[in-house]
Amino acid sequence: AGLALGIGLHAIHMQAQMQAPGLLFTVVKTAEATITARLVIWATAIVEFLHAPLVGVGWGQFADAYWHSYAPAHQWMARHFGIHYDNFFWSAHNLWLHVLAEGGLVAFGLLLWGTWKIVAKGLALVANGHSARLPFAMASLGFLCQSLVNVSFSRPLPMLVWGFFTGIAFV
Repeated sequence: AGLALGIGLHAIHMQAQMQAPGLLFTVVKTAEATITARLVIWATAIVEFLHAPLVGVGWGQFADAYWHSYAPAHQWMARHFGIHYDNFFWSAHNLWLHVLAEGGLVAFGLLLWGTWKIVAKGLALVANGHSARLPFAMASLGFLCQSLVNVSFSRPLPMLVWGFFTGIAFV
């Protein structure tokens, strides 16, 4: 889906370039760069995971391992999709891939279990419909959804806010 979105934005970008540059051109160019960067970062996270699939490269080691994993991931993306992006990132910009790269299958299994518990309790609150905890559950689930494309949990404050909402909603 991300690749299709990237190709679509690239087509819009090319059409916008033929017309007079303006706000649309700026928006499309920014979105195209963001999607391109994330695709390369995600490919790098997968390469990191493949280096140590069971236990990962180690907590807090994504940035260090990035230097070793970037070249093969970038070459693969360039060869298969023509995507070139040369920058350094300290996070996978995706909670699932970040945990998979740093913690391997062990940590990823724990993340899946915890997410399943949160989603199941959230659906139970939605089915109830009259719970005062429902807005906190929705905020907690929103954080999890947003972490698919961003670095929500890599800083203490967002983690604290998410923990607060999750605690009120599900405990």
